[in-house]
Amino acid sequence: MSHSYSGGRDGVVCAWDLHLDLKQHANGLSASDSKPKPATSKFRASTQAHTHWVNDIVLASNNTALVSASSDLTVKVWRPSSADTEAHTIGQHADYVKSVASPSWADWVASGGLDRKICLWDLSGKGKSLEIDVSGEDVTEKGSVYALSVGRSILASGGPESIVRLWDPKTGKRVTKFVGHTDNIRAILVSEAGDTVMTASSDQTVKVWSVTAGRCMHTLTMHNDSVWSLFSDHPELAVFYSSDRSGLLVKTDTRGAQDMDEGLSVAIAQEHNGCEVIQRFGKRHLEDVEPEVNTLEAVAPWCSIDTSSGNLTVILEPFNCFDAEMYADELTLEEPVEFREDQRINLGRWILRYLFAKLIDEEIKRDEAYRQQLNEIVEKRQAAARVDPPNSITIPTSSGWQATDSPVTTPKANGINFPMTPGLGIGAATPISHLPGVPENFPTPTSPIGKRSTQLSRPSGEDYFSSGINSVEAGAKPVTTPAAVETPTAKEEAPQLPIEGKAKEKEKDAVKSPGTAFSKKFRMGMSFGSKKSGRSASTSTEKPTVVEEKSDENKSESSSNHEKEFDDNFRGVIQKIQNEYEKQLQENPDKSVETRVTPSLPVDTPVLKLPPGTRVIIQEETSGGSANLYQGTVETVGVDADIIEEKAPMWLGEVLLTNTIPPKDPVKISFVLHPWQDTLPSIATTDGNNRLNANRMLRVKKILAYVAERIDPTYSEDDTDALKPEEYLELYCNEQLLPNTMSLATLRAHIWKGGNDVVLYYKANGRKELPKELPQPPAAEKSSVAHVEDASVGTASQFATAAIVAG
Repeated sequence: MSHSYSGGRDGVVCAWDLHLDLKQHANGLSASDSKPKPATSKFRASTQAHTHWVNDIVLASNNTALVSASSDLTVKVWRPSSADTEAHTIGQHADYVKSVASPSWADWVASGGLDRKICLWDLSGKGKSLEIDVSGEDVTEKGSVYALSVGRSILASGGPESIVRLWDPKTGKRVTKFVGHTDNIRAILVSEAGDTVMTASSDQTVKVWSVTAGRCMHTLTMHNDSVWSLFSDHPELAVFYSSDRSGLLVKTDTRGAQDMDEGLSVAIAQEHNGCEVIQRFGKRHLEDVEPEVNTLEAVAPWCSIDTSSGNLTVILEPFNCFDAEMYADELTLEEPVEFREDQRINLGRWILRYLFAKLIDEEIKRDEAYRQQLNEIVEKRQAAARVDPPNSITIPTSSGWQATDSPVTTPKANGINFPMTPGLGIGAATPISHLPGVPENFPTPTSPIGKRSTQLSRPSGEDYFSSGINSVEAGAKPVTTPAAVETPTAKEEAPQLPIEGKAKEKEKDAVKSPGTAFSKKFRMGMSFGSKKSGRSASTSTEKPTVVEEKSDENKSESSSNHEKEFDDNFRGVIQKIQNEYEKQLQENPDKSVETRVTPSLPVDTPVLKLPPGTRVIIQEETSGGSANLYQGTVETVGVDADIIEEKAPMWLGEVLLTNTIPPKDPVKISFVLHPWQDTLPSIATTDGNNRLNANRMLRVKKILAYVAERIDPTYSEDDTDALKPEEYLELYCNEQLLPNTMSLATLRAHIWKGGNDVVLYYKANGRKELPKELPQPPAAEKSSVAHVEDASVGTASQFATAAIVAG
């Protein structure tokens, strides 16, 4: 049975049964034979060997193994006749692998790539046996290997240098080189005896070289385009096939000819249909065709699309995969979900949540098993406490509190004092007003916050929040009553307060109120190493400098005492969660541990049923391209949890297990609002400024609500029976009426189509009578900056709305 093998852009390697009579082919057809029937090929087997183009294949190990080279940087071996149908990686380059070659009798294969290396790999998977550096002698950048061939005792290579080099495959030393081509060498053949080398080049020629003579013997010019491939099964290369970029396939036969130049070259085939037409639109303007194939919505770039492998591949990267959002009311879902008004769905988080749904389920099971072991210890401790109750109750003391001889039983402060005026308590002191808590809840030095802060890598906002908290403390102390400052206990205890004490207490209470935006940023971006030691608020202005110097020393001591290393991968997130459990047990030994694995809920990421066979690939960027770290499917990610924990990045673990995405400032769009033909009052400030900026996802109806607040004296958000602003106001851009649900991003991309500030006009539709002039501008207009918040979403930080910018 005759077989053929192929590999293509889709990364698939296929085996075919050709049903050819090889005996008849070997003996030749007699004159009496009738015209042979055309052979019918049949698909035999295939494997998804690679995730990128297959650049070259070669049969090895007496035709029992097929070795493939790919742009996914790997060299793989596939044995179609074995029970194992998968291709296995036997080698990897630092850049695209362009060529492979192997003697049929050998147990190794040679590969060459754009990393300017030739590597010899063991076919049984034992690794690399030899590496040859083929960097260019004159121009190092041109040392890439595009062609390889192996003879009995030599290895030939070629590339952009236009030089053919011969190597000893046993030692890796160069034997000789041939110079003569003027362009990239694309294919090489070596005769069975190793005394003849044939090369094809992009200079449109095929050259024949003599190894013994060390020079070019013949130059064949039967092609008019770049020659890309060569094939011959003749031991002396007397009969060979060549093909060029135009698709022309030529057979050259030099048998019986006294000189190779007298041989016969015959064109036997040519490929014409390289591309298939999908659809024709005729002679029309591109602007007229665009609405037929593209939707009107504008979405921020959040992924990249790759079709080079023949498959539709969506690539998510951490720097932008969380940038795009869409409104929940625009979704078409199988199961209805009740959303908040104008709620937005983050596309990156939504897709990742259900690509790895099986993995999340597996991690939840493992988390439950881990917590069950910890809670069994807690239950035993609680049972023992119930059996043997204490004879007396003692109020414990802590490092932040000290008992005195005074009959007063109320604990006294240790010098950490906070403002008592109501004004300061609302804006700044609320998140940390709980610090002077009861002794039982005072944090121990085993708090996990110090460790977390030393391990997490946070953006520049970390310093912002650190300085913000310090300023709160600095502003709090001067307003404390003198009696509290002069308390002897405070003076004695302040120097003994651990440097992380305040930070731990703040973190503890911040966890209690995760719903606030401040507490979330506090936990994510807080830098605890810069906190100052507790001291009296009556300290002179010169003393903070001394305290600041001490804080650096205490910072290093705290880090050395409490720092714990976590893996910089998906497993590191699990380690942090488990470390939090252990710290909780140390602080509250009698309290059961509750889960900290908190994936996103269906209200934020509606249920998405992806095909189980959808492939999931985790890649790592290298200097030469993307290297695969993991490859599976939506169905198998749960089974492969251990592999993913080791290979996947930490940011993916934070998204899936804690529903945390990297913080990023929203992108805003500037626009100008004018009344249509001055039929309504202007919203400009007293100095005539009407320039605003808002989140690019802000909808037209929110802009109309902003206008209504300023021109409609009767407008009130609380009046549910009144007309909504979008019911009696309209917004225009470039003389087009804008839909109420259109976003600023879509408006700018498809309606405005310009780079300057978007110019918008508002007008009344007659359903409500509005004044043409206002008696006086609203008080808010006198300010240089005004904000409008989208309260329907629930948090102002989620919707950065409009702001009037003076000047």
